[in-house]
Amino acid sequence: MNTTAAPAADDAQRRPADNSAAAIVHASTLPAPLADLVLAVTAACRLWNTERAEVARELCAHFLDGIDAGASPADLASTFGDPRRAARLITAARKRLRPLWWRTSRAALRAAAWFLLACAVTYALLCARFFLVSPNVTRNIAGELNAQVTRSPVAERAWPLYIQAKKEFGAIPEFMSDADGGDPSGPGEKNWDLMVAWLDAHAPALATLREAAARPVLGCTYSAGMDPDYGKALEVSNPTYTFDPSVEPQSENPLVVGILLPHLGEMRRDARWLRSDAALAASRKDSARFLADIEALLGIATHAMQEQFQISKRVGIVIADLAVDTVLKHAASPGLLSRADLRALAHSIAAFGGGGRIPIDLSPELLFIDDILQRFFSDNGRGDGHFIGGPAMDRLYDDFGVARPRGFPLLKAVQPIQSAIMPSRAQIMDKARLFVAAAAVDDSLSPWRHDQRTSDRAYADLMNSGIATAVPFLASLVSIDGHPATSVFASRDLFLARRDAALALLAAASSRLATGQWPAALSDVVPSYLPALPIDPFDGQPLRYLPPTPGRDLPLIYSVGADQADNGAAAPATERGRSAVHDLYLLKKFRAALPLSPDELEQLDTARGDWILWPPLPRAGPTS
Repeated sequence: MNTTAAPAADDAQRRPADNSAAAIVHASTLPAPLADLVLAVTAACRLWNTERAEVARELCAHFLDGIDAGASPADLASTFGDPRRAARLITAARKRLRPLWWRTSRAALRAAAWFLLACAVTYALLCARFFLVSPNVTRNIAGELNAQVTRSPVAERAWPLYIQAKKEFGAIPEFMSDADGGDPSGPGEKNWDLMVAWLDAHAPALATLREAAARPVLGCTYSAGMDPDYGKALEVSNPTYTFDPSVEPQSENPLVVGILLPHLGEMRRDARWLRSDAALAASRKDSARFLADIEALLGIATHAMQEQFQISKRVGIVIADLAVDTVLKHAASPGLLSRADLRALAHSIAAFGGGGRIPIDLSPELLFIDDILQRFFSDNGRGDGHFIGGPAMDRLYDDFGVARPRGFPLLKAVQPIQSAIMPSRAQIMDKARLFVAAAAVDDSLSPWRHDQRTSDRAYADLMNSGIATAVPFLASLVSIDGHPATSVFASRDLFLARRDAALALLAAASSRLATGQWPAALSDVVPSYLPALPIDPFDGQPLRYLPPTPGRDLPLIYSVGADQADNGAAAPATERGRSAVHDLYLLKKFRAALPLSPDELEQLDTARGDWILWPPLPRAGPTS
């Protein structure tokens, strides 16, 4: 029996795999100190196993060559140096020999790691810049506006009387609560008899409205909470409502865009009741009541126009247009108004808004922007700063009933970055001033140059500066339809056209009472009844007038309309066309040199025709 076989087998079992660094060292017959040194170096190398094996092979060969040259193992080990330092040098050298794909991937990973680290550091710095600064609210804009209100004597303020009238009207019946403007305007129309009975029963409330409209100032103070007196009036008009002052927000310095303007809605409703009452007065040939209602409508419109808010001016124009519409419908009714009445009515209408063109000043819109900047931007003391958001802005979603966008926490997380890339406080205010300046230029343009107005672009530039992103609901609050300037200019210009048509009608009606017949031309009543010929808003020429003919008892007052073509008082055939014919925005499309889409061409086709200002046309046929 071979007695050496078993130990040899045990030794073979203890040997590592032949391709490992340990196997190579074991097979090299190096003395123990050098073998241990090679194993320590290869173990410290941060290399692949195959690379470690190659390093072990090279080190073993190096030490064996030294021994063959007569050096002792101890000398070789001492001259080798620090094993860890050697391992680092060997690792670096070996990695430089690795394939290009590995070196490229390693460089990319390193770059990504450094980039992520840089991002983390930058984000931390931006968070510090964002969260470690507080706003500096120095202006109380609501207080400034209220100071102007409270300077007027209480006896001159109309708002308390509007509230009193609301209580006197009480609950509004269903047939009078439809706000689509479809109230009956004469006997025989739907709900006329019901409306007459309701108006007669509420004559005291109508008298209170007229008294309110005659006062010199509106006198409504501004707050983010509901006026307690108005809240109690709501309980009277709506029995299911209970006013709870404890749930109303209380702030001495509310956000301007959070100010409640309930009086605008109330005045629009009040204007409807007065318009209906004027129609009733016209049917009864009650000139005094008719004139009083028109005066009250113009008074309510004046109250709205006194306010600095753009929406208030729009409401004022709408209410004044109700007065003009009522005049166009009823003022020429036989037996209603005398020549003195017609003259007095013309003077009242012509004097509305100060007379003339009624300028629209949008500089008060800067109040909204300035207030947001002072609340949600930092203040460096020199009129500049950066966006800092804050909990107050988060609460605005709840205060205004606006749903938080999807991914709201993520949007909050990126606000520090957003703050860094947004324009500064001063830059945004500069854009706001540019918008106001552009609006002032647009206001000076004649209506027929509506397509040359540019303030919408300046407004879009302001909103795109980042302020609308920072305060997402700002655009919907400041601008109703995306055209904050040109929209109110268009409303004003079209109202002036209807006002001038009403003045032309009153002049022609006065001439008829004096001579027994309608004038042959509007020029015949200038300057005896009309200071000057009214201007067509679509081409700058005098409004068109056609005298009566054997087949038509009444004259016609009309505009050439958006197509700027005189069609001889031929209106569009459809209701859609009659609605679009006085759309100033169509001027650009009619003049456009670029191809239009099929839908745009169809819109233009329906709007080809004249805008008949008087007498009112009956409803057209199909809408398409």
